[in-house]
Amino acid sequence: MSQFLAWFAKSPLAAFSRVLAAGVLGWVLMNSNDLNLHPALALSLASSLPILIAWLNPADTRYGKNSK
Repeated sequence: MSQFLAWFAKSPLAAFSRVLAAGVLGWVLMNSNDLNLHPALALSLASSLPILIAWLNPADTRYGKNSK
């Protein structure tokens, strides 16, 4: 698992997948009328996803306790 987390912290393909996931989440939140979210809130939640994923990954040294 730590090998995957290290790859996920450094790989350009992983960075692309994080941004893609944020875009998909933004689209889902914008088109989900059942949640009654303001569009600015929905986009704010979606745009914070890549940073949150990087912060939760202990192998990513840019954020969190393992940062320099």
